[in-house]
Amino acid sequence: MRGALPGHDRGLSGAGRRTTAKPFMARWPLRGGASCRILAPPLMNADSPPPDPAVPDDLPLAWNDPDGTRFLVRPIAPGDFERVRTFQDELSFGTRYFRFGRGDFRYADEQLRGLCSPDPAQREHLVALAGEEGAEQPMAGSARYIVSDDGQEGEFTIVVLDRWQGHGLGRRLMRALIALARRRGLQRLHGQILGSNRRMLEFVARLGFALEPESRGQPIRRVSLALRR
Repeated sequence: MRGALPGHDRGLSGAGRRTTAKPFMARWPLRGGASCRILAPPLMNADSPPPDPAVPDDLPLAWNDPDGTRFLVRPIAPGDFERVRTFQDELSFGTRYFRFGRGDFRYADEQLRGLCSPDPAQREHLVALAGEEGAEQPMAGSARYIVSDDGQEGEFTIVVLDRWQGHGLGRRLMRALIALARRRGLQRLHGQILGSNRRMLEFVARLGFALEPESRGQPIRRVSLALRR
């Protein structure tokens, strides 16, 4: 299965999983307890998530993890090229497989530069950074959606670097992405997930996504979330 390309950036949705020596066995424990502060309201424990937060007026979204790590979610920027390339290099075989359908998938440098300069008319792209502000913050996660040709829907993808899974990054990235899609006026967000990626299917279900009936039992499942209330 081919990975998504800039300009036609569709692909499998997969926030990534911690992998063992068997690359297709995966764990992604969602851990609550982190305090969210500064430019966003607090978020509750992942085991009982609240309704989607109000549409943010501004990003970045910043918070401190219980272990002291500082996280920041903001829109991607052209200056993120080296971060994105390092992020890609550090993804495990299993995480690549769940995200792209191939464990050996890699973007070329020119494609990565395209990802760092999204056309706002076509897509929104958020990145999560880890580390203290003012320092060289490595990229820990990525989430984006591509707007459909009719401007009514968006197709999302998400991936979190293996060592940062379990810190609530996927949850915060997706909630921010959903809020941006609502502010844009999209009717629906949808994504494609490997049927074997059970943790990802459970994760998006907790965010309110529903499995589309025609994809039940298929190798690739399609999930969607209605955005208009």
